[in-house]
Amino acid sequence: MTNVSTQDRRRSTRYQGSLEVEFCANDGTYRGVSNSSSVSGLFIETDNCLSPKSIVFMKVHLPDGSISTLKGRVRRIQKMSHSMFEASERACKDGIAIEIIERDANYIKFFMALLRGIHNRKPSNGSR
Repeated sequence: MTNVSTQDRRRSTRYQGSLEVEFCANDGTYRGVSNSSSVSGLFIETDNCLSPKSIVFMKVHLPDGSISTLKGRVRRIQKMSHSMFEASERACKDGIAIEIIERDANYIKFFMALLRGIHNRKPSNGSR
């Protein structure tokens, strides 16, 4: 497995639609929604905060109705503070960024189809 810089990861094709995610970590099972995913990672909007570097097992509900099983690692948590008093709370308000370390054929197939769709689009009027 090669290391990819943060900048390169951000350049990868992203799926911006909503995907329901069930995930397990630290003897707990949680639910969330991903509105930003790529072949190498996803961001799960959830109130369940996990520690960075935690291993996470996920079931992602893909748009075609199939379910993808993934294994990942928490890379960062994103907390939203609405006041100075909430800034010290441990609760994760926004979600967790996950680096995918194992992906199944359904997930790969989903992104391959996404890439084919992007590369097969005809230029819109006014484009070269």
